[in-house]
Amino acid sequence: MRWGTEEIMGDVETKQRCLDFVQSLRPNANAATYSAQGACYAEFNATYINSGLYNCSWCPTYQSCLLHIDEKPLPSPPPETSSDEPSTDLLILGAAGIFILMLAAGVAARVVWKRREELMQHEANLPEILPKAPEWEEPTVVGWITGKAQQREQERRQEELRFQEKEEQRLREAEQWKEEELQRIQETEQRVQEGWAQREADDQRQRDEARQQQVEENRQEVADRWEEYKQFRRKQVQNAEMQVEQLRGRETDSRKTIRERLGNERGLQDMVRVEEEEWEAHRSEKIMAQFHREAAQLEHERAQRQVDHALAELHEQMARQPGTLNIPDFPER
Repeated sequence: MRWGTEEIMGDVETKQRCLDFVQSLRPNANAATYSAQGACYAEFNATYINSGLYNCSWCPTYQSCLLHIDEKPLPSPPPETSSDEPSTDLLILGAAGIFILMLAAGVAARVVWKRREELMQHEANLPEILPKAPEWEEPTVVGWITGKAQQREQERRQEELRFQEKEEQRLREAEQWKEEELQRIQETEQRVQEGWAQREADDQRQRDEARQQQVEENRQEVADRWEEYKQFRRKQVQNAEMQVEQLRGRETDSRKTIRERLGNERGLQDMVRVEEEEWEAHRSEKIMAQFHREAAQLEHERAQRQVDHALAELHEQMARQPGTLNIPDFPER
């Protein structure tokens, strides 16, 4: 059963029990005289015990307290979680958790300091709150009450010292835990950076290998195109040589025919006319053959210039952009 300040001070029956207990300490005292002291004891229990900073053993009325207020334990630090390879979300959550812990530690330290100041102020005001014993009261009763109060005060101070030592131990443990978390986060960040560096190096190596492979393929393609062009030009030269041989054969046949016809005196005029016609035809064919040879020579020179120009453009393109090529088409056969 846990009591709050408003519930204790608002419950008339509970307040009356507190007043009856305080009056039982000094039977000859007036109940109205100790009404404020009884309310002080009730508020002392409700305020400090509910906040989790003090316990009932510090209250002077602890042994015969009628409120039965439970003690509230302090919050424990969160359990540690470890992971070999935390993800980015865990890093963000860890950083946020550390920030929240630091903020909570600051707030807790401020609350502890504030409560300590309030307790010290309350202790300083205790002699003023406690009423003086009447003149007619026996000295033995006063001495017994004073001794009990001093004993309670000494026990309360010892308990406060033990509590402060526990709080300092918890603060040291929290600091140590925070340092371990920071070190773990730093190690994780270092592993992540090393992994990114290794991945970047692997990507760069793969890009270099792909670029080198592309260059080799382009070179092989250029070599294949050049070999095809050389074969095409060889076939053209062979065809031209065959045509020359045919013309030479025809010229030899023409000469033989002339000699045969010259040997025949009866058809000399006809032979001369026919020979002139054949000679004109042969001359025309020779002119056409010469024209074809010159045209083939010009075509060869033009194709050679086109190949040289294409190779120059290809080298310039490979120098500018190693990954792409634009190979022109060579003339068809």
